[in-house]
Amino acid sequence: ADFDKAILADFLGSYMPNSRPEDILTIVTIAYYDHNLQPSAEGKGAKPRYGTSASFRNVMNGPYFDYLANSSAKLEIHLAGPNKEHVLLGTVQVPLQRLTTSGVFGSSLRPSEIEDNYRITLAAGVLDVVKKQLPRGAELGSLRVAMRLRKPIDGAVRDIKQLNQVNDATRMSTGGPPTM
Repeated sequence: ADFDKAILADFLGSYMPNSRPEDILTIVTIAYYDHNLQPSAEGKGAKPRYGTSASFRNVMNGPYFDYLANSSAKLEIHLAGPNKEHVLLGTVQVPLQRLTTSGVFGSSLRPSEIEDNYRITLAAGVLDVVKKQLPRGAELGSLRVAMRLRKPIDGAVRDIKQLNQVNDATRMSTGGPPTM
């Protein structure tokens, strides 16, 4: 992560007056599909490196494919407070649609990957404490995120699309609405 030191210092001045951005500890929690939240290791300072890997086992079926095609993974950045309570600093939304296609590299088919810097949107509670006038949607900084599926999903995607076409044809012949 790369936090905006000025915003962080302003927040810390009100919330933890004796703390400096270089000394804080933060964690990231990951909300993905129907799994429990996964926490990262703690990171220190205004440019923490979490070095965390999370793994989620899923069955490639219609609901999961719809989740990948239409949803985002939600990551939350939390400050480890003075009494070990965690305070939400900001959130990151990682759109998952890019994971629904595989890329061909040389002669092997590999799962698609997401690897990018994402903006950290400041949490409302931080905006209320920061002395500067910042608009809703203001950013705390950026977070580097890398995600990939373990295996290519082309075959499963093809099967799901074919099943949806069959279901649509059946619904249309009986007067029902098509699948989205």
